[in-house]
Amino acid sequence: MYTRRFLKYLRPYRRVFILVNVGHVAVASLRLIPPFLLKLLIDRVVILGELKILWYLIFVAGGTYFLIALLSGLKTYWGHIVAQKMTFDLRNNLYGHLQKLPLRFHDNQKTGRLIPRVLDDLGIIEEASHHGPEGFLGAFSLLLGTCIVLFHFNWRLALLSLAIVPFIFLFVLKAWRLMHRDFRVLRRRVADLSDRLEDNFSGIRIIKSFLREGHELERFKSVNAGHFQIRESVIKKMSIFSPGAEFLNGIAILVVLGYGGLLFFRGEITGGILAVFFIYLRQFYTPIIQLAHI
Repeated sequence: MYTRRFLKYLRPYRRVFILVNVGHVAVASLRLIPPFLLKLLIDRVVILGELKILWYLIFVAGGTYFLIALLSGLKTYWGHIVAQKMTFDLRNNLYGHLQKLPLRFHDNQKTGRLIPRVLDDLGIIEEASHHGPEGFLGAFSLLLGTCIVLFHFNWRLALLSLAIVPFIFLFVLKAWRLMHRDFRVLRRRVADLSDRLEDNFSGIRIIKSFLREGHELERFKSVNAGHFQIRESVIKKMSIFSPGAEFLNGIAILVVLGYGGLLFFRGEITGGILAVFFIYLRQFYTPIIQLAHI
């Protein structure tokens, strides 16, 4: 149901939306090229002394970074424009819907809870409309491309170094579930704060007339304390989330340095391949974090 509603608002801008998502995949694919160029630099230029290939590598690297910058700029601009237009339509329809609701509904709802629906919540939908597909397609393309490249160079080293990946996914999934629950509570706490502020500011004359400033301050402190506690819980989980995933990814890098170094001294892989494994795995956990952030 929610997907159908999303597609309804996306339909007028679907062509640009598709092009933007093609850009996400293209940028992720281009990011796989620089480490491969480093392999050629080490194996062909440094080891074999083929200096003439150096200029070719510089040209390809420069072109790659130019395309990444160009496509990133275009997809960022048009992706946010599409998301902004969808949010514009949503906000108009939501406001019109709220206008049509009976007075009984408005009598039972506080202004402080309705305003965030029109402003903050739709702002989150706007961000998700662009960064959701960007994060999913970009991260998935980068992960898939990395696995293909690593298995192409040495399947045994790839299999061993990627064995930690399922544990990273399990860790990220567990952390995501806990954080998702806290963020839902956080949204309610923000609504409570908005309610309290709306009540206080709209009734400030009565509060001052009856000298109730101290009482209202204590009520606000109580609501604010609930907001602080859930924010603190979110921060604690975030402080474990990313470093924990990076630590698990670091174990995979240690495998590369250990077993990969052994293969290098045996002459089964080149120094360029060892460098490629190190660089790819060093950034491997980043797309996994992006997938969780969606």
